[in-house]
Amino acid sequence: MKKNIVDTINIIARCISIIILLLFLVFFIGENSISDLKIFKTEEIILLCLIPVLLTIGTVIAWKIPLIGGIIISSSVIIFNIIENINSESITLNFFTIFALGILFIIVGINKKRRKE
Repeated sequence: MKKNIVDTINIIARCISIIILLLFLVFFIGENSISDLKIFKTEEIILLCLIPVLLTIGTVIAWKIPLIGGIIISSSVIIFNIIENINSESITLNFFTIFALGILFIIVGINKKRRKE
């Protein structure tokens, strides 16, 4: 891909990652206490932690190493959907935007590797 296109994808991915992280931050600040977690099942707590924790870790890594961060972000969404579909009666695909963010970082990472070679 051309350098300008990759740079544009990188800027878009970074902007989306900031917006998503800010939304998660607002979500967690809006919660009154952690003691409310007692009412959730173990699977639900895992699902609640999976996306925000791995997304944050993946985003931080993706800003420095886009390929690895993109893989972490995308795999967290895939794992979330697998666990959710195992525990529910219907098949759903959640967090497509976050998955797309991971794919954008993967594209940027692959193109950066190709440029170095």
